Amino acid sequence: MNDKEQIENVIGAFETAFRSGDMDSMSSLWSHSDDAVFIGSAAHEFYKGWRSVEMGLGIILADTARIKSKVYYRIRDINILNNTAWVIMTTEGSYLTEDAEKIHAVRRITSVLCREGDEWKICMWHGSTSNPAILPGTSYPSIGGIVNAIEEWLRGFKISGHDMDLSEEAKILEYLQLVRSVISQMG
Repeated sequence: MNDKEQIENVIGAFETAFRSGDMDSMSSLWSHSDDAVFIGSAAHEFYKGWRSVEMGLGIILADTARIKSKVYYRIRDINILNNTAWVIMTTEGSYLTEDAEKIHAVRRITSVLCREGDEWKICMWHGSTSNPAILPGTSYPSIGGIVNAIEEWLRGFKISGHDMDLSEEAKILEYLQLVRSVISQMG
């Protein structure tokens, strides 16, 4: 199985575990490092380090069960650079409000996976609710947001003392500079 297929399997397993409320399965898919990051839509939904991420995932699972949410992931793009991959997704689903009103929601997801040994693990996950004015299935995370998320992860990875091959770091930084250049040319 190639890297892309392995990453698709991790995301698929996460989707299944999330929908079924299986925290143990979700936990097995995440990096348990101090660099793991989970960011939700709300300002207070920022969790850094595995113990904090685990707590945040538990809160989200409890909310998901309470509002009877059913979420389906759609992978839009997978990019791999050595031992780091970033996945761009959208989710579509429905949930019930406290007044039992059914609401349809679209979210944008950016996830970074890191190779740990022979396995790909989720090390960063960011989800945000899309603008309700955008039609379902047409909402994408901004390229600038993806670049910022990857840079933040890279800084955290280095600050916490993890070793990274300098050529690998240089390639990531070069790629991010190229993306920034394209963004600036787009206006």
